[in-house]
Amino acid sequence: MAPQQAKEEEDLPSWYANLWAPRVDLIGDIAGKEPFLIHGESLMRHCLEESPPDFQDGFQLLHAVYVVERFLSNLQKRGCDFDVVFFRDLRDLCVPHLSGFEYKYQYARTVIIKHLQRHAEENARNGARAAVLEFESVDGREFHEYLEGLPIHFVLCHDGVESEDVKDTIIFRNLICSLMRRGKNVAIINALEWKSSKAYAPLLSILPKEVQPIPAELEFDSPYTSFFDGMDLCIQPRLVVPQELTARERLGITACLTLANSPESAFADLDHLQEGIQAFLLHLAVLKHCTLLERQHWVGARRSILAPEHQNLLRGITEVSLLLMEKYEWTTSINTAECTWDLYDAIDGSLFHFTLASLRSCQGLPDPIFQSWQHLWSAFCAATDRQFSERLPKLVDIPTETFSDHLDKSQVSALPFSHPVLDAFLKDIRLKVTQDTQDTSAQSVFKDLHHWHNTKLLLPPNKPQKLGFFARRRIQKRVADIVAYSASLTNARGKLIEPESIVVKKAAATHASRNKKSSTESSSNSTQIRPQHHSKKPARPANKPGGRERALRAAQEVQERKASDKRDSTVTLWADTCREIEKEPSLIARYLKALRFLNDRSKVDHVALGSEVHLYLCHLLGKLWAKARKDANTRAVCLEIPDLPITIGNQTHQMSFEFDYGALKDMKKTMANFQQMQLEFAAPYMDRRFDSQPDTRVPFDPDAWQIRVLNSIDANNSLLVIAPTSAGKTFISFYAMKKVLEESDDGVLVYVAPTKALVNQIAAEVAARYTKSYKQDGKSVWAIYTRDYRVQSPTGCQILVTVPHILQILLLAPTNAKGPNAWSKRIKRIIFDEVHCIGQDDDGIIWEQLLLAAPCPVIALSATIGNPGPFQEWLSQVQRSKGLKLDTVVHTTRYSDLRKFIYTPQGREPFQGLRRNKTLPVPGLDEGDRACPEFEFVHPVAALTDRARTALDDLSLEARDCLSLWRRMNEVLSKEDAAKFGVPDLSTALPDVISKADVIRWEADLKQALRRIMESPDKVFQEIRKRLEMRSVEENPDPAPIQDKSNIFHLVVDLHRHDALPALIFHYDTHGCERIVKMIFANLVVAEGKWKESSIEWAKKMEDFEAWRKTASMQQTLIIRQRNRGKNRDDVRMSQDERLREEASVEISHWASFDPDEPLERFSFADTTKMQASEVEVIVQPVQGQVADWMIDALRRGLGVHHSSLNREYRQAVEVLFRRGYLRVVVATGTLALGINMPCKTVVFQGSSVFLTAQNFRQASGRAGRRGFDLLGNIVFNQIPRKRVYEIMSARLPGLNGQFPISTTLVLRLFSLLHGSDNCEFAASMVRSLLSQTRLYLGGPESEMSIKHHVRFSIEYLRRQDLLSAAGVPINFASIVGHLYFMENAVFAFHSLLRGGYFHRLCADTNPDRVLLEMVLVLSHIFCRLPIKRNQKNVETARTSSSVIFLPPLPKEAERLLIQHNQETLSIFKNYVKSYVSHNLTNTRDRILPFTQTLVGQDEPVHWASADSGAAAMVRSPFIALSGTTDNFTTIHELCQTVRGDVFLEESAIPTIPIWPHDTRQEFNAYLYDFYKHGSLDVLVRDNGIRRGEVWFRLKDFSRTLSTIISSLTVLMDASDADAEEACEEFESPLDNEAGTTSSGSSDDGTAEATSSPTSVDDWDGAGYATLDGHAKGTGLYRVLRAFIRLRDEFDEKFRKVWS
Repeated sequence: MAPQQAKEEEDLPSWYANLWAPRVDLIGDIAGKEPFLIHGESLMRHCLEESPPDFQDGFQLLHAVYVVERFLSNLQKRGCDFDVVFFRDLRDLCVPHLSGFEYKYQYARTVIIKHLQRHAEENARNGARAAVLEFESVDGREFHEYLEGLPIHFVLCHDGVESEDVKDTIIFRNLICSLMRRGKNVAIINALEWKSSKAYAPLLSILPKEVQPIPAELEFDSPYTSFFDGMDLCIQPRLVVPQELTARERLGITACLTLANSPESAFADLDHLQEGIQAFLLHLAVLKHCTLLERQHWVGARRSILAPEHQNLLRGITEVSLLLMEKYEWTTSINTAECTWDLYDAIDGSLFHFTLASLRSCQGLPDPIFQSWQHLWSAFCAATDRQFSERLPKLVDIPTETFSDHLDKSQVSALPFSHPVLDAFLKDIRLKVTQDTQDTSAQSVFKDLHHWHNTKLLLPPNKPQKLGFFARRRIQKRVADIVAYSASLTNARGKLIEPESIVVKKAAATHASRNKKSSTESSSNSTQIRPQHHSKKPARPANKPGGRERALRAAQEVQERKASDKRDSTVTLWADTCREIEKEPSLIARYLKALRFLNDRSKVDHVALGSEVHLYLCHLLGKLWAKARKDANTRAVCLEIPDLPITIGNQTHQMSFEFDYGALKDMKKTMANFQQMQLEFAAPYMDRRFDSQPDTRVPFDPDAWQIRVLNSIDANNSLLVIAPTSAGKTFISFYAMKKVLEESDDGVLVYVAPTKALVNQIAAEVAARYTKSYKQDGKSVWAIYTRDYRVQSPTGCQILVTVPHILQILLLAPTNAKGPNAWSKRIKRIIFDEVHCIGQDDDGIIWEQLLLAAPCPVIALSATIGNPGPFQEWLSQVQRSKGLKLDTVVHTTRYSDLRKFIYTPQGREPFQGLRRNKTLPVPGLDEGDRACPEFEFVHPVAALTDRARTALDDLSLEARDCLSLWRRMNEVLSKEDAAKFGVPDLSTALPDVISKADVIRWEADLKQALRRIMESPDKVFQEIRKRLEMRSVEENPDPAPIQDKSNIFHLVVDLHRHDALPALIFHYDTHGCERIVKMIFANLVVAEGKWKESSIEWAKKMEDFEAWRKTASMQQTLIIRQRNRGKNRDDVRMSQDERLREEASVEISHWASFDPDEPLERFSFADTTKMQASEVEVIVQPVQGQVADWMIDALRRGLGVHHSSLNREYRQAVEVLFRRGYLRVVVATGTLALGINMPCKTVVFQGSSVFLTAQNFRQASGRAGRRGFDLLGNIVFNQIPRKRVYEIMSARLPGLNGQFPISTTLVLRLFSLLHGSDNCEFAASMVRSLLSQTRLYLGGPESEMSIKHHVRFSIEYLRRQDLLSAAGVPINFASIVGHLYFMENAVFAFHSLLRGGYFHRLCADTNPDRVLLEMVLVLSHIFCRLPIKRNQKNVETARTSSSVIFLPPLPKEAERLLIQHNQETLSIFKNYVKSYVSHNLTNTRDRILPFTQTLVGQDEPVHWASADSGAAAMVRSPFIALSGTTDNFTTIHELCQTVRGDVFLEESAIPTIPIWPHDTRQEFNAYLYDFYKHGSLDVLVRDNGIRRGEVWFRLKDFSRTLSTIISSLTVLMDASDADAEEACEEFESPLDNEAGTTSSGSSDDGTAEATSSPTSVDDWDGAGYATLDGHAKGTGLYRVLRAFIRLRDEFDEKFRKVWS
């Protein structure tokens, strides 16, 4: 090997090890419905490594085909769109490492390619797109052209084995490098993990810079060498007759003929050759007639070792068959022949063993097999040139063999269980009852636990305590913060808000009162005559309103009076402003001042002013138009503009100006086509109403779709609304809230938001809108409840704003379900905002469970649902099962259009400060006299590649886009072709005066015509697309993205110059967001410093300032002396009043407010006209010290950062300042994309990221185009390759596939709900809803039995783990498991250690440091695990660093308990499959290949009927069992991967985790263990490889887990009657107050002290503790609790230090 090449190969591991590979959901987060590639050799290698077929003693080709099809079927079930691509020069990569028998893998590869290609061709005839292709090389021209025509989102590829001497690894990683250089992301297939409807894998993102290829010779570990190298084989032509032969038989006979007829045959012995060929043909006959289950019997223990000549014969047939299949002519003839395709099962090496043994023993076979054998031998003899006997050996007839089934046919047994609510649901599951056996190792633990329960009276009672002073202050401050926050949402000044006073309406109150009394009245005798008690008060006249009505009228009168005063003051203010504006000589300056006045007004002000300000703007534009035409002195083409429909309002006051009609008289004479003028220039100003009608229910004229929403809410129906951002969804939630508030004082509406930021915003908006008086103490209009904090009482409010996890906790809390007026029963409606989060990774399952369990009508809101039809159908079925009707409203049009640009920076001069010329504002970056060439417009249709046609429906075109598309169509097409494709005529398709609704209809017609063009065989579409692109890609190839860090700074400067701020910059890396803002801030500071140093103006200003300051200081000194002494010694000193009068009479100089250190306006993006400096400081000062100082200084320059790991107060400050208009540049991750009210003019996507998906793009871009402020939104892509931009724009939204919603912890929590609520009807109804309704992921009647079996064996697991009694009562440590539900399935591993007494024995050690270190080690193996590769880089780091990189092995005792737990779980769920098979599949044979749906073998046995029926009860797939494996499984993963294809078994729902190194080869990162030892953030980033932006989240998850364990143990040992489901929320980690809040260290409700109380005793050995009934208080479970508290405190202390 050359030295240079050796060096390059040494660089390859280093390059690959430094790549960042986040673990993502490839389906939901990345691909969705978009196409991706699967590298074929990688696919084969991975599948055959996961489930190795027998390629040694036997040759189980069908097993190999099956596992590949199963992988592809898993993708197909999840709605994936993929192609499979093989490369001939990489064919040797399909062989797993150190496997041998390369020719068998090559044969399997060729068969799989031919088999999948045939299936793809059949699907293509039915309109499917997927393809299976084979290219010569990854660097070949054909593959390059293929990639150009397909918008690939990623490539699934193997990355080899982590070992220095593995050559295949070098080739795999060179392949990855080659793909990434082409701009393709790469997902690692050998690290892929299936979880419900998702597929998780590390994803290598596109390289940030151009990387040179790393060449390597194609030297493989297992190169294929043919058996016939050097021989002259005579390939036999295809058999012509007989025609009835299958493809397998044709190939087999042809291969045998080739061997027999070759002149240099290696099989000279004719007798051995004849015997071998007869055995092979007999094996083909058996394949044709037997079942898969019979083959399991035949290929089992009856194998014999083949003689070398027969081994060579089988290899010769295999290799000749391989050569035949690779001949194009032979394969084509097979494909065109009318014969059965069965090459997927062409050879069974083990069966060949059996047939050869049968021949030698003369064992008889059934007649059908013998006849087929005779037929095949005759065909062979007729075509061969050699002399073979035409007679077959005589076989002895033997009776049908009876087979003693080795499988256990006994009925599956289970522990006894019965529950009144579940018995009916589980009645179909019939199990044999066995006796319960108590685990002796757990007896002592449970004895200790029962001790604490039995002595609960000796413990302090858990009574509600009065909040202390500081706790009340914290709550008051939170409420005040929300009120202040709400002011920014309503354009209120300062902290003044004017909410609407809500009074319960009489009809609603009467109805509620009757409902409350109905139970009492119904119990009494209706015929009983009751005495009437006459009141002493006179009766109220019928027409006199009651007290409630009078209060309602009074409230309305007060509101009307306030509104009237507000209108009068607004009109007066405008009149004064207008007079000042008219004094301005410049018309443009007048226009800008009037526009600024309009934008600063609230909605109420707009109503008061009517259209007067707009009319004044038109008046100024008319004057500007007249002046421009006079200056131009040109003649315009005459055009008659039609009369415009004008709605005349009822103006009640005198206008403040005189309108100049003369300037508009000649406006008709403008251009040749008024329709095109509107489409090209006036689209943002068009009428945007859609059948609007006045409606008294809302203070605006709703569109038709909004009226449907109002009607649905009034009818108390459930509602699904799908509408884009800014379309007008906001009113829906608040209308429903107001109805609940007006109905009664008890009804509850729950608003579920996906993020805490959105929770804060919604609560603030509610506080700003509504206020209400209550008679009861503790009642409120609104409350916030998240895992981190709460504001006001969650169960005492009427509008609860929360996150999904908390609502689930509340609904599962027994105290909220018991009683006639229980909180859960008072819920009237639940609003699910951003309901598409049901498809998310972590929380999606909670969303689905809540939708299934919701006890009332729901409102589901979303802007981005990729499959609205199936989702609506599922949700409708769920609601119908509860007696509710679901109304669906879909509105597809945004209020303001979005215009997309690519930023292409040009050469520029050094930055000298911000400048903005005073020009008329234009909506888009490419409009006006000063259009910026750096912003290149991207037409949406130009983003459609030829293979992305299905995305056409998802594209949104503005009027200008439609016009340009229509023009390009007419340029390219002839009139006849335009008519043929249905291109609409502009003059007839649109009216004279065009509205937004007209454009939408025209857009739909254009899309239909474009779709017909795209489907035509001509290349017309490509020509249209090329002209829309406005550039020639061939002549001007796209340069590589500029990675200059200052690029984003220049972009923001250009946006400022074009008045396109405020802007949100989305960058999907938390640390990267901070780097961007810090860089922009530093550029401003440096530029300001340089300007100050060189500016004469600044030097003069500072000189004057210093002179003033010196003079002012002298004057102040003199004044002080005079005050103290007077002018003479005998004078009397000045009084206080005299001093104040003197100070008031002194004229204040402008220098008094001058601060030379404040940012200069030209070096700051802040808009100082929106807020005074004092207002800004009120918001900024409380955040001082909680974030870095530069972040505070950046706020003062108009720059902010927003991501989830930042302090909550800082994030809210950013939101408020941005909404108020002071901050004008915010860099954020996706935290601002989900519904946060931070609208802006421009959205920038900075840098390509794997997380910039279709979903995130739609969500984030929806922030642009502020309704009521901006007529258009601008979207800018910066430092993203053009192809990637096109992919993002044309990508379709992913469908909502849901997840498997039944987890073991959920089953346990449901039993807790039933037991704690005494099986009340509400709890029983919720349980039935969750367990029996259709699932989004696993729906349909066919899945009902799967769900029932899963629930029953989850119960069996809970019973055997001593978590559930036979009567369904949660026992022992059930509450701990329930509290740790968010750590499923790791919580069950933790429970196995707790149950097994491991922590009890560990904490008995008197060395606390040793105990805590071992606890961290064990917990690191269970919770928050992070995989790590043992590559060269990590091994070297572990060798040279003091850090622990690879997690050390578990302690032996802990390992033993965890492995024992996994084996017990494996046994339970193996029985689950057995039970399911016995109940549902006794007469069903698993004989279908899952991807191609091909039937294999016969359905009825031909000979060994007993063997077939016995094997039918097997758990393992018969395809995989062909390799000699039985039902002896070693791991849960093996069970799930090899289970029968007709059995649903979700691995992620089985309560176990793989334990290294017993269950998995995957090692784990020691970052938690390492951090506990050294407490260094930098070391985690440098040595453990944790990205800086992820460290906080990972450490916080572990801290939260520790806190939950502590709270659970505390509640458990308290043994109180408190609601355990909610009680754990009372014990929060100091780090849980909010993301990044590390300064306070206390919880909201004053319970942090209670949590930490056991740590008040410093001695570890428990000396001095009292005893209770002979049990030492310092031993057993109490000692375990103290150890966890001390561990949490030490861990959090280190956490605070690194994050302070």
